[in-house]
Amino acid sequence: MISSLLAGGRTTRLYQSLVEKEGLANDVGAGNYCGRYPGWCGFDVEMLQGQSRAKAEAVLFAELDRLAREPVGDD
Repeated sequence: MISSLLAGGRTTRLYQSLVEKEGLANDVGAGNYCGRYPGWCGFDVEMLQGQSRAKAEAVLFAELDRLAREPVGDD
């Protein structure tokens, strides 16, 4: 569920933040992996050349924090 909310398309929080707003990445993705560590969620960020990986990580963690603080609307 979290992966869909954050990175399940062009209208999601991570795509809007990393691609549209900050211009750091070309695409974002996420997935739930249930191998050895059930419930583990991973994120993929396809960075644009020359952009700061540290800044992209900060944006990603800020969006995770926002998800914990702000309820997700029906839209």
